[in-house]
Amino acid sequence: MIVVWQWIKTFIGFGLTVSVVVFALALSQTKTELVTAKATANNAHLANQVNQAQIKALTQRNTQLDILLTQRREQQLHQEATLRETTTALRHALEKEACYQRPWPDDVIKRLQQSY
Repeated sequence: MIVVWQWIKTFIGFGLTVSVVVFALALSQTKTELVTAKATANNAHLANQVNQAQIKALTQRNTQLDILLTQRREQQLHQEATLRETTTALRHALEKEACYQRPWPDDVIKRLQQSY
């Protein structure tokens, strides 16, 4: 019976030793996973900061381009209004001239219609 108890104690001691080794390896692997997770989180945080900076820069550029586009559109509308006013003024000025009120002579029209 004493021999059996020694074997039982040996198996229990061996089992506890194996359990401690397994738990130590599991703890080591968990620490490695934690370090990897922290590194991944840091990389994600850095990528997020870079993306936020890009979004901010693109938003500012979009605002600047919107202002520029609005200014150009206003300038174009102003030029069109000035052109209409000038055209109207020239038409009124030419209406008073007698030579512009007469149709062109037939021989001039025929000459203009000929090929070169």
